[in-house]
Amino acid sequence: MHRMAAILALTVLAGAADAPGGAVARAKAAWARGDVEGVLFALTDEPPTAPPARKEAARLLVAVARAKAEAGDLLLGLQACQMALRFQTREADALEVCAQVSRRLDQFGSAERYARRLADTHPRDPRGWLWLARLALEQGEWGEARSAARRALTLAPAPDLRREAEAIAGKADAALSARQEALSQVTALAEAPRREATRSEPRAPAGGAPAVVLYSTAWCGYCKKARRWLKSKGVAFEERDIERDPEALAELVEKARAIGVRPRGVPVLDVGGRLVLGWDPSALEQALEHAGLLP
Repeated sequence: MHRMAAILALTVLAGAADAPGGAVARAKAAWARGDVEGVLFALTDEPPTAPPARKEAARLLVAVARAKAEAGDLLLGLQACQMALRFQTREADALEVCAQVSRRLDQFGSAERYARRLADTHPRDPRGWLWLARLALEQGEWGEARSAARRALTLAPAPDLRREAEAIAGKADAALSARQEALSQVTALAEAPRREATRSEPRAPAGGAPAVVLYSTAWCGYCKKARRWLKSKGVAFEERDIERDPEALAELVEKARAIGVRPRGVPVLDVGGRLVLGWDPSALEQALEHAGLLP
């Protein structure tokens, strides 16, 4: 008797995902009509509770998210994949689509969080590691990009993913070598004997000189963060690449000598004659306020 009751209960549970008139059935019908809003409404109005139904709802929402993202409707695509994750928090396809759509929306922080969740919850799936590598490469975080790409390569990815991971690892290796060479130049110049005429106080910008100068390199991830931060604050600045412009490198070293500091890398920001070494948002904001350069 108990056995028959258990079998009956399991049968009902298994069929709940596609019960006539149920939320998933209505969502499928809406999707067949191309009614995306109907899909979302059906699954929001009466969220499925049985595990098989929740799993099927998540898969349907992933399909919706991919279709909308391909059509260019990124916000609706993001909404669909986020909804899928409410039904299946560890759904790998939903995490990947959310990372992809977030990146296309330039939401790097969100993209990184989704990629990290994918890598952490599915460590044997190369997609999470490859997404971490892509995002790190774009932001100039070469060490992280190389590490994630190499991890993806250990997981026997499909040929196209393997080629991409190999390319990312190669670019990261080249950038790390270039960074080391540039840092060696900065260190060598900074440690050279100082000129006799040195100053202990910051120098005011010369007439016509920009009030804020960002000394950077193309490979520097923190330089990109500094650049985005300055733009978000509405601060006018000039950027000078010390790797491509020898005069910019010499200028930076001279400024550092004048106030008795030794930069060990980039970014370095000259804010009204005061140098902010490294990426330090708090120190940068204080320097800008002191110089009266915050809008």
